Amino acid sequence: MAAQERLGDLLLAAGAIQQEELDKALAVQAGSDRRLGYLLVNMGFISENELQSVLSRQLGIPIIEIHTTFNKKIKHLVPRYLCKKYTVIPLSQADHNLLTIAMADPSDHEAVATIERYTGKVLQPCLASHSDIDSAIARYIPWGPRDLFNRQNGWKLAIAAVILVLALTILLLVQYNSDRARARFGTKQVTQTAVLYQHHDLVLKFARSGKITLSGHGAHASGAYSITFDDPTTLKRFVHTKRNDFSMEQLKWIDWVLGNQSRSK
Repeated sequence: MAAQERLGDLLLAAGAIQQEELDKALAVQAGSDRRLGYLLVNMGFISENELQSVLSRQLGIPIIEIHTTFNKKIKHLVPRYLCKKYTVIPLSQADHNLLTIAMADPSDHEAVATIERYTGKVLQPCLASHSDIDSAIARYIPWGPRDLFNRQNGWKLAIAAVILVLALTILLLVQYNSDRARARFGTKQVTQTAVLYQHHDLVLKFARSGKITLSGHGAHASGAYSITFDDPTTLKRFVHTKRNDFSMEQLKWIDWVLGNQSRSK
């Protein structure tokens, strides 16, 4: 009999829930890995204390206090992902290969079988509330490699890897385009008083007042420029007169800057 049917039968037999309530919880549970007891409590059909009391009475299993019985020497015995999946926590080991374990639902045969296969031990279940087990897992059970690299989390890691690759690809493309634009057009800096363009050993400064300053070295000039012009037309006339002082790259860049600055006004 499936684990959820076993728990449902126990609660129905004790009169703790109605068949209609069980059917609703089972419908919500379908297609997910949420435990039936958790759903019944959170859907308001039964309280956590009532659930534990019924299970203890029907199964003849004691309700224990985790924090007084947990043995830290076995905190690595069951990985955190299995503890969380089945709402269980190992408590202590005994002779004859017995492992005492706190469970929110000791009638969950899937949980018992899975953990026995994983540990190679025979489980001796005790009862504890879902909230107490969750709190104890967070407090006592450490994270480990098995919590990441397991079948349950495999698809999450795959999605994370795809997202990371896409993010890195986008960053590389942005950086590539930025570097390409910088190599072609140089840099542009906007301040409160001026807009500065810099490239090919030249700087063009467009002041808010309308003045334009050309400074730097012409590729074929022996000295450096630092000349201020009243408007773009005067600058263009000067560059045309001194065009032999500039390389073709510098001339194209100056022409591009003037056009770009004109469009941005």
